[in-house]
Amino acid sequence: MNRPRMLSLLNQIGERMSGHGRVAEIAVYGGSALVLQFDFREATRDVDYIPVRCDNDLLKRVSAEVGGLHRLPDGWFSDAMRLNPLSERGQTTLLGDFPSHKPGLRVFVAQPEYIFAMKMLAMRSSLVTKDVEDIWNLWDHLCIASADEAVQVCRHYYPSKQLPQRHLLLLADIEDAKREGLAYSPRFGY
Repeated sequence: MNRPRMLSLLNQIGERMSGHGRVAEIAVYGGSALVLQFDFREATRDVDYIPVRCDNDLLKRVSAEVGGLHRLPDGWFSDAMRLNPLSERGQTTLLGDFPSHKPGLRVFVAQPEYIFAMKMLAMRSSLVTKDVEDIWNLWDHLCIASADEAVQVCRHYYPSKQLPQRHLLLLADIEDAKREGLAYSPRFGY
């Protein structure tokens, strides 16, 4: 789903939550947070969130109703993010209230530097995900100058985690490609 569709779906969830007299607060991560914040990420398959303050059972029911109306797959609005390692240093920014006139859903998004660190830890194959492409684009947005600097960003958020050798090699490849002025290619991260 692209940004306009995602915003429309968030609005519909918010309207239904408001109809129940509730305001759910969530933090959105991953590709969905990038779609909501940047033009370089055009779409995502799902919305990954963590409940901040809400009746999550009601939110799940409401999102399933909205998803059913639009024939979205089960899990399109997922709180599975809570199973991933989050950093105590990770921060979010308020995206907005949905709908703005009578909120039922308040959405926060992970800050770009934090998403960058999360993507570096995950860095799954570019045949399966957009992790490497997201790292490539966030590298420019964050004005990262080297692979070492990228690793320092990751260490800031996850001081006890070590990046696998494969990830370090990919970061070095990205640094070399950036230095040479090359465009992104899915060959990074096979």
